[in-house]
Amino acid sequence: MMLDTLLLRPQSCQLEEDISRTYPDSLSKPSVEPEEEYDYQNDEDYVYDDTPEEGTGDPVTGPPPVITTKGQVFNAKPGDTVILPCNLENVDDAYVVMWIHGSTTLFTDNVQQHKDARLRRHPNNTLEISRVTGEDSGTYTCKISAQPVVEISHTLNVPSPPKIVRVLPEASNRMLLKGTSLTLQCDATGHPKPTITWSRSNRNMPSGEKTVQGSSITFDSIDRHHAGTYDCTATNGIDKPARGTITIHVKYAPEIRVDKETVNSGEGYESALLCTVHAEPSATVTWAKDGKPVNLSSHMKSEVDQHTHILKISKTKKGDFGRYTCIANNTVGTKTKVIELTDEWVIQKPLVENGEGNVFTVRHTLSDLTPGKYEVVLRSQNEFGWSQDSQPHEFTQSSTKVKEGFINQINLCRDRGLSPRPPAQKSDTIPLDHQVTSI
Repeated sequence: MMLDTLLLRPQSCQLEEDISRTYPDSLSKPSVEPEEEYDYQNDEDYVYDDTPEEGTGDPVTGPPPVITTKGQVFNAKPGDTVILPCNLENVDDAYVVMWIHGSTTLFTDNVQQHKDARLRRHPNNTLEISRVTGEDSGTYTCKISAQPVVEISHTLNVPSPPKIVRVLPEASNRMLLKGTSLTLQCDATGHPKPTITWSRSNRNMPSGEKTVQGSSITFDSIDRHHAGTYDCTATNGIDKPARGTITIHVKYAPEIRVDKETVNSGEGYESALLCTVHAEPSATVTWAKDGKPVNLSSHMKSEVDQHTHILKISKTKKGDFGRYTCIANNTVGTKTKVIELTDEWVIQKPLVENGEGNVFTVRHTLSDLTPGKYEVVLRSQNEFGWSQDSQPHEFTQSSTKVKEGFINQINLCRDRGLSPRPPAQKSDTIPLDHQVTSI
């Protein structure tokens, strides 16, 4: 019997052989193009289904965690021990339980995050705080890291008096240059939270107010008017207020003010030139006349009355008149002011009217004055001698057509032995007159 033999080979091999025969080595084989990816995003009819298939995803672990404790308010005295409960149900190792005071985490499970020997977390998740102080007051939150978060909060009140813990700037930064900014900061503890009030010793605040409320105050550009001792007072109704102080020094170049840029005097009179100087550090003040240093002597003396520097000239001579310069210098800078000493007086004889008792009235009208600043001084004389100069009457003349009129009363006191009758007049002195000069 004869058997036919049938030989089989894989179709893929046949295809490979056929392809090899069809495309010689000198030609490349055709590439198979990948199937184009479908654009699901722009297919309006396509619906995305994110439901996990059965048997996939997180397994259900049982009922959700619960905190059975309700939030409470605890009032304690300083030194007490406080127990804050937080009873849990359905909580296993898959969850993290935290205790938080305000924004500070105290415990994460059994791990203490905030080092404080007074804190203790019990196995039942109760938080114990021993020897409480006012700083322990606030909100305590027991929190479970579930989705959604499960938490409750207790409030702890420990009344305590205010205590100032810090006043800024530090001592090394309390000497500041004029023009810089300054922030005063007063930090205090206590419960309830203290109210902070600022004041300044022996004067108002730079704003003109007696007190300013707030833990901090900022001045953008300071000058000498910001210098002084500032008082910080903290109050919260518990015990006595707490107080702190800070002294601010402002360094600046001398500042000079003169009340009169022109001083009128006369030969034989005492003359006084005044300039007021403020400076920090203190300034050295000198005088110069017509650009040359003044040589101080018994005839020309320099005196100081607080911030006012006075150059006194006794029995003024003709050569004493001229331009004087007040010079103030310190480590920050130098400033000057010029004062003119003049003897340009015009003598007038006013009308003296009889008055009642020992009071007499002087009336006088000044006419034909050129525009400028004027000063009028009154002196009176009787048989016992001359009176002191009156306070200067100053005015500004803006037009030659305007007349300046004034009235001045002379009071001759009987108890000093002065005659109440009209004063006698002499031609060789300055009798009961107004002295007038153009400045």
